[in-house]
Amino acid sequence: SVSRTLTLTFAQIDPFVESLSRALRRCEKLCLRSKHFARLANDTRTRFFAAVEFSAESRESVDRLVDAVDQVVIRYGASRFYSERRLHVSFAWSLSSLPPLEKYQPPEKYPLDSFMLKETLICDRVVCRIGERETLIALKQSRS
Repeated sequence: SVSRTLTLTFAQIDPFVESLSRALRRCEKLCLRSKHFARLANDTRTRFFAAVEFSAESRESVDRLVDAVDQVVIRYGASRFYSERRLHVSFAWSLSSLPPLEKYQPPEKYPLDSFMLKETLICDRVVCRIGERETLIALKQSRS
């Protein structure tokens, strides 16, 4: 996730996607490394998420990406992404608070190091999901 959920009118969808595509043209693909499991909640604490958090090789690239998305969403009346930018991939959600993450530990024969953690994820595109419509926006190759 690199934005909060926002609501658009039907007439705003195409201009929003075009603005987002333009804003992301200067953003580079990200190389992310998984760190740990996390429990997250939305602002109103009506949805709870089990996730894997990631760190990035280049914090600057992450900030540039989130800033680009923020600049578009605020033009459509939505809020910026959280000030504490916790890069994550959610793998489950619930309407009630989640139990401690220790309950999600895999069996002994599958230690955490080999179960989703310490993995590298190359993020070379952004998916803009509006209802059932998904638009893939490619990120440019990094300079390194």
